[in-house]
Amino acid sequence: LLDGGWGDDVLLGNEGNDTLRGRYGDDRLEGGSGHDTLIGGAGDDVLDGGLGNDWLAGGIGDDVLRGSGGSDKFVFSGLFGTDTIKDFTDDDLIDLSALNMSFDEVMENARQDGSEVRLELESGTIVLENFELADLDYTDFLF
Repeated sequence: LLDGGWGDDVLLGNEGNDTLRGRYGDDRLEGGSGHDTLIGGAGDDVLDGGLGNDWLAGGIGDDVLRGSGGSDKFVFSGLFGTDTIKDFTDDDLIDLSALNMSFDEVMENARQDGSEVRLELESGTIVLENFELADLDYTDFLF
């Protein structure tokens, strides 16, 4: 476990299955290879899972999330600001199970905005860069 604590931190996981927790501040978390767990916490964080099947949760703030290969899970709970997923693919999942929402409710609040899909939810906004709304379906989510 790498724990950032207070301040703006850079946490590097390298090889193995790492847990990185930024906590407070505007943190940068890089999982490296392996199946990593990255938790941003408070602040505007940048999370990069690296190779492997990673679990990424930005937390409070406007965060940038990148799975960088593998089957990644992007987890949203509570209030989370505007979070941008840079590389969402068919192998990845958006976990909204903590938000008590249905697929229909999510899609009612989804819109195409240029090359981005915006999911404007009550708890925050999820932006999928370089993605088409027509390609988003129930199998992309965990409820």
